[in-house]
Amino acid sequence: MLIISQLPPPTNGSTLMTELFLRTLSESGLSFKFIDKNFSQTNSEIGRMSLGKMLKVSVLILRYLKEVIRNPYRKVSILFVTTNAKSFVVDFMTFLLGKMVGQDWILYLHTQSFDNLVKKHWIFEKSVKLLLEKTHTIVVVGESVKETLSNLTRSDKIVVIPNAIAKSALQVNSKPENLTVEESNSEPYFLFLANVNPNKGVHHFVKFASRYLEKDPSMKFHIVGDYGPKWYVEEVCRQIKIEQLEGSIEFLGPLYGREKWDQLRNCICLIQSSSEDAQPLSILEAMSIGVPTIAFDVGGISDIVLSNVTGFLVNYADIEGLVYFALRLASNDDVKRELSTRCRQYFNDHHNTELYTQNWIRVLRKIVSSY
Repeated sequence: MLIISQLPPPTNGSTLMTELFLRTLSESGLSFKFIDKNFSQTNSEIGRMSLGKMLKVSVLILRYLKEVIRNPYRKVSILFVTTNAKSFVVDFMTFLLGKMVGQDWILYLHTQSFDNLVKKHWIFEKSVKLLLEKTHTIVVVGESVKETLSNLTRSDKIVVIPNAIAKSALQVNSKPENLTVEESNSEPYFLFLANVNPNKGVHHFVKFASRYLEKDPSMKFHIVGDYGPKWYVEEVCRQIKIEQLEGSIEFLGPLYGREKWDQLRNCICLIQSSSEDAQPLSILEAMSIGVPTIAFDVGGISDIVLSNVTGFLVNYADIEGLVYFALRLASNDDVKRELSTRCRQYFNDHHNTELYTQNWIRVLRKIVSSY
């Protein structure tokens, strides 16, 4: 098999899942060749065009064709496909070239469905439909993504394989079973954990903090994530200053390893304020150690944030809804403890790496055995 995706850097859900996917194949003894897109080195570069990226696109296509021609017995290619318009153009070109030389494709859609992309222009609509029609198998992360994708292609070629968290990430200087919600002497806080990009909605988190402080002026709010576009980071900082929240909101930037897990473990809960998302790893990480999430009900969030099980859902941009459930968690230890237990149980039942591996091996062996 040939696999086309990108490993970190930058660190985001797609690159981290690529890392886990490759490790899964290696540990399962399956033979593959990986071709790294390597277009962006930082999250702020994602979606921006440059001469360097255009050159990398040419190199990617040449490397792919070289591997296919050199090893004609490889009949299956796996593409981590994106729904960003500029990146999709590259994915589509690569896909067409693969079909021309007799490749069957598995598309791994780690993000949301193509709904927004097909609305941009009729060319994107036709391209997406052709891509899906000619693809052997499409792997998505949740049932809600499958449902929306079924409007564009046959549902029988769509397979759901939920995301998982690598064991190495869960260990982080402790055994997984010790990574549980613990009492902390630090001031209580709510946590935003995502890259600081417009679609991740940190501006909504700032609005939430401002409204919550009207109810409880002593509460703190932490923002943890890699920096996205400079203009957006500056806009968020300006918003914090205008709202006079400098003493209540702490902008911690990107944290990894033990520092990140400490932030998760000691927060009241995770606040997920994205405008679009499929299955954020930050929610799964929180769930794995018993931390509930309050989130906007967008994209595939409802597949993993289950009301009164792993957290609470509110309508998109419903700041009052976020505040309501946040106050409930902050003031009721019994509710928080009950949700914590349910979070860990749900994670262990649905998002463990063993299940992730079994699902992928079953899909790949079924396809490979047909040749």
